[in-house]
Amino acid sequence: MFLYGTEEGSDMLAARPEETARNHTALAEAIGPCVIGIRDFWLPQRKAATTIRRQSAKIGRNDQCPCGSGRKYKKCCGRSEYLH
Repeated sequence: MFLYGTEEGSDMLAARPEETARNHTALAEAIGPCVIGIRDFWLPQRKAATTIRRQSAKIGRNDQCPCGSGRKYKKCCGRSEYLH
């Protein structure tokens, strides 16, 4: 999948055209089972995910900051450098 789906892989294939031509069918046929394997690996984790429910009310951007500073949330603890 890496060889056929990325620029780096494409460059690697272009660097060895004789080997690529010999192995093309085997490489292309391996993509389908790889995709199914990836799906089978992640499927149980996707089904196990649940919705997260808040215990308290959502804090709006223009509400007072819960830290007690007296400033709006967007100017205090809700600033982008704190949220990353």
